[in-house]
Amino acid sequence: MNSNNKELLDLNVLYAEDEEIIREPFVEMLKRRVKSVTAVKNGKEALEQYNTNHFDLIITDIRMPVMTGLELAAEIRRTNMYIPIIVTTAYEFRDFLIRAIEVGINKYLVKPIQKESVTLALEEMMTLVQFQRKLSDHHELIDLIIRGENKIIIWAAIQNANTINSDFLEYFKIPSRDDFYSQYASPTDFFQKNSDKLFRYNTTKDIRWIDSFMKLNGVERNTIINMAGYTTDTDFHLTMKVFGNNTKVAFILKPYHDQP
Repeated sequence: MNSNNKELLDLNVLYAEDEEIIREPFVEMLKRRVKSVTAVKNGKEALEQYNTNHFDLIITDIRMPVMTGLELAAEIRRTNMYIPIIVTTAYEFRDFLIRAIEVGINKYLVKPIQKESVTLALEEMMTLVQFQRKLSDHHELIDLIIRGENKIIIWAAIQNANTINSDFLEYFKIPSRDDFYSQYASPTDFFQKNSDKLFRYNTTKDIRWIDSFMKLNGVERNTIINMAGYTTDTDFHLTMKVFGNNTKVAFILKPYHDQP
C-alpha cells in the first residue's frame, strides 16, 4: 500500500506467530497497511495483550506453543463475539473447519501468504470494523435509553467542542479557566473524568450552561430524548457519559427525588 501512498487502514492489529522467520516479515507487511501492529509469540501472550489493550483485529497462527490460535480465539469469544479474527495456517483449512466455525473465525490465510491476500483480507475486516463502530455508537445510546425510565437525555456531538465560558465554570463551581485547564485537557476530558459524579440540575435555572456551551462550540447536532414528562422548574440529577470514540456526549437527567 505504501507504494501507492495510500492511507493506512485505521486498524489496531494484534498478531500472534511463534516462528520469528515468519513473524517479522509479516509484521513489516502489516505496518505498510494498518496504523498499528502488536506482535507476540504465542496465544498466551496474545491473550494477555488483548486483556489489557484495545484491538480492532486479531491475526493468529493456528499451531503455536503454550496456547494455539484456536484456543486463543475461543478465549476471546467468551467476552467478545464481534472482533474480527483471522487465522493463518500452513495446512488446508478443512482440517480445522469445524473447530474454526465453533469458535467464530472470520477468515483464514494459507501460508505462504500472498501480499494480495493480506490486502484483501484487511480491507474486508476494515469493513466489518467500520460497521461495528457505527453500531457501537447506537448501542451505547440505546443502552442509556433503556437503562431505566423517567429520564431526559441531551445527546450532542462534541468532537470540536473545546471552549468553556463563565456559565460552564459557574455551574460546575470551578473558580476560573486557569483552574479548569490545570486539571482537564478539554471539556471532553472533564466530562469523562466526572462521569461517575452527580450534579443537581434545575430545568429553569441551570439550562443556560448547556445551551451556551453548545452555542459557543457550534454544536448543532443534538437530540433531546424526553422520557420524564417534566417540563418546568424541575430538579434533576445530572450525569454525563462520553461515547462514540470521544465524539459524543450524553447529559442524562433523572428527577431529583428518584434514585440516581
